[in-house]
Amino acid sequence: MVTCHESVAGKCWEIKSVVNISTSKDETIVGSKFKSGKSVKRPGAQLWIDTAWEILGEGSVFNVTIQRLSSEIGVSRNTFYYHFSDRNELYDRLIDHWFDLHDIRKAYEKAQLRSCTPDDILFSIFVNIVQMVDSGQSAAIRLWAHSNGELLGRINGEERERQRIFGGLFEELGLSKTEARNWANIYISLHAAEYIRFGNLSLKQRIKNARLLHDAILSQIV
Repeated sequence: MVTCHESVAGKCWEIKSVVNISTSKDETIVGSKFKSGKSVKRPGAQLWIDTAWEILGEGSVFNVTIQRLSSEIGVSRNTFYYHFSDRNELYDRLIDHWFDLHDIRKAYEKAQLRSCTPDDILFSIFVNIVQMVDSGQSAAIRLWAHSNGELLGRINGEERERQRIFGGLFEELGLSKTEARNWANIYISLHAAEYIRFGNLSLKQRIKNARLLHDAILSQIV
């Protein structure tokens, strides 16, 4: 994973080039899509996870079936059960990966290391979200939570942490606790909707749009 720093409109933020859940060196690659010249019998668990993550990016967990995965990889569906007890175990791995990508505490800590202002930290986190969400996995996860109480509970817990962190940053910008909480919720909603609204655009254009949205909010409170 390569990290670089750039500047937009005089503000500091961080971009990371991100790949999906990467396959470790000793994973077995099979199937026409992944062939490297020699035939092998069984794919590693990571390949199933990576392929499932790509399919989830189509926008629905219902697309992630064992039959679809085995077809994409090019093996018998029975091979799946060498690594997972059932589809739910695979789903759990996808959910854990999504939460790891969207861990607000990690994003906040990295932004703080840059010694930026509350304004810069907020935008740095926004750009991190834009960079991480390059397909429909977030939409799929959030829609999935509508019918999955356990998943919804985890998402709500993460959202409360976002409210706490963003609320604190808006308070540093001079807002009262109530005002800061309200603006934090608006900011969180921007993050959740960004890919649905602008996902068809290039990363560069999405970041420019994120800057416009961010500045529009800050112009109302600073």
